[in-house]
Amino acid sequence: DFLRIYRHRPMFFPHLRAKEKKASDGQLEDLRKKYSSWTSSSRYKACIGDRNKTTLTQDVHMLSLELCAGEEGMSRALANVGFTTTTLDNDYKRSATSKLSLEELESRIVNGSILHHPHMNKTFSVVWNAPDCTTWSIAQNGRYRNKDFVDGFHNRALNAHAQQARRDIESLVNILSYYKARNPNLVMVIENPVGYLWHHPVSTLFETVLGLTRLK
Repeated sequence: DFLRIYRHRPMFFPHLRAKEKKASDGQLEDLRKKYSSWTSSSRYKACIGDRNKTTLTQDVHMLSLELCAGEEGMSRALANVGFTTTTLDNDYKRSATSKLSLEELESRIVNGSILHHPHMNKTFSVVWNAPDCTTWSIAQNGRYRNKDFVDGFHNRALNAHAQQARRDIESLVNILSYYKARNPNLVMVIENPVGYLWHHPVSTLFETVLGLTRLK
């Protein structure tokens, strides 16, 4: 029981908590520096490069993409008002048009194979995004992260999940940048409940790179 509690709750041990907090703060500072120069990164540049741009020869007014679609509720609503919808989810039990993770989709954009994908090589007018909120949710009661350890509890049991969630957001930013490069008038929405994502520096990319407005 002692080991199980410690593995998930380092804040119960003050001398170890201080050491871990220092390491966590250092990691966050590194991430802030990384995100401040995000548009200089090779993966971002590959996503918006000329190889991936297309000429707007099609009417994109009623084409939508839902990422991390789950039960595809938004796509059903958009289809009801005339949109042609495309959906993506990495859960093979779902009925999404494309079964890819965000990292896999980003990789296809970076290496140019997106241009040969039957569903994702489109110029959309709306992209709706609902990234997995499990590790960001306050309803998890600090299982994956809290305000003091917003990037996760490093070297703890569930840290891998917290780090993957952050990488998913990084991939999402590059994916949206790609589709925005294809259609400068793209409407983008990122849906995420109130939680720890908005306290993490990765969320600043929504505003600084994508030009989105944060709503409460």
